Amino acid sequence: MSYPRFVALLPFVLGPLSAYLRTLFGRCIGISFVDSTTLAVCNNHRIHCHRVFDGLAERGKGSIGWLYGFKLHFVVNDCEDLLACRLTTGNVDDRTQVPILCARLFGKLFGDIGYLSQPLFE
Repeated sequence: MSYPRFVALLPFVLGPLSAYLRTLFGRCIGISFVDSTTLAVCNNHRIHCHRVFDGLAERGKGSIGWLYGFKLHFVVNDCEDLLACRLTTGNVDDRTQVPILCARLFGKLFGDIGYLSQPLFE
């Protein structure tokens, strides 16, 4: 398969892939962990000439520093089963995604220092 054909078929495959991913989610047992990781599209020096994700990727700050790309937010249980995940642009604050990710969860939720805020604590 050629690259242009792959790019042309990608929008049709994204829906079924998302549905398949939801079937792999684990069961919440009361202890969950939330975190995020950065998915850099390119080196920061090449942002202005990079065109693959033009209009989709954004410049943001992660725990390691500045990036141009996306963030993958996820929640796992203590058995390392995936409970929820969400892909956002790089400029989205981690704390804004917690209510969406944890809508169907119960019990205790643990996160790193990037998730500290009074509304999330309550």
